Amino acid sequence: METTTIVDQQGNPLDNYDPDLGYLETHTEIIHHPADEAVAEVSHYVPVQEFPATGGRIVQKVIDVPGVEAQEAWDEPVTTQVYIPYTAAELAARDRARRIAELKRSLSETDYTVIKIAEGSATAEEYAAVIEQRRAWRAEINRLEAEGQEV
Repeated sequence: METTTIVDQQGNPLDNYDPDLGYLETHTEIIHHPADEAVAEVSHYVPVQEFPATGGRIVQKVIDVPGVEAQEAWDEPVTTQVYIPYTAAELAARDRARRIAELKRSLSETDYTVIKIAEGSATAEEYAAVIEQRRAWRAEINRLEAEGQEV
């Protein structure tokens, strides 16, 4: 049977962790269990009740050493997941990527305005505010992508 445990970098068990602030790294270790030799049961009987008239008695078996069946050696895989916190630079890169995705989604959601203008069914003046917002979004995307390349 395979067991999985989540621990911090010092090996302390973690009950909960924030996946936005770190990631899990899987480590598997093989624990070797040696073979067990068979052990014969050792027991004796004690009288529980005696019947003097007939010389009979009731006895109870008492086990002094329980018997154990032999077991071959075996290996047990133990999987541990180590929680690794993101560095400040990794967190900043994740935030940049998340923000860029949001901005590109906003651009995509307003593409219809540019298409309407291109097809002549609307004018740039009608959508001046949207066009200006799209410029700002593109400028922010360019700035964030440039920051990411500097790191």
